[in-house]
Amino acid sequence: MLRYLARRVLQIAPLLVVILVINFTLIHLTPGDAVSALAGENASLEYQEELRKAYGLDRSLGEQFVIYVQTLLSGDLGFSYAYRQPVAELILSRIPATLLLVLSAEIPAILIGTWLGLVSVRHRGSWLDRIITWTSLSLYSVPVFWSGMLLILLFSVQLGWL
Repeated sequence: MLRYLARRVLQIAPLLVVILVINFTLIHLTPGDAVSALAGENASLEYQEELRKAYGLDRSLGEQFVIYVQTLLSGDLGFSYAYRQPVAELILSRIPATLLLVLSAEIPAILIGTWLGLVSVRHRGSWLDRIITWTSLSLYSVPVFWSGMLLILLFSVQLGWL
């Protein structure tokens, strides 16, 4: 078990490198110039060059990637210009609402799913097992956006609970 765990931990490093490279590449493949977007349409060329130098965009892609990895490892996720605050603060401020949503959905799903699985195993091959299996697979195959809209219609429009 210890060898398996060590092997899995060693697999994390190349995976993280691939994720970092893909993320860095996607940022640089976006259309337009980041400096032009930050500076605005009427900004002078001197100001744009100043911004390029301040953000390290005047350096080679290799140097930019090293800087990118170093800032991430130091915990600096950057600054959101849309919200005018650090990205880490934005993420941390939204964790309570995210946990509330995730836990209020996952706990009932785990409890109901486990109970239905136990009932299905206990009555293996019976009509109850087939109904539970068919219903579970049918609900699992429905697109989330569609089932979400149907649930909103049911609980909000029809029942008036929301």
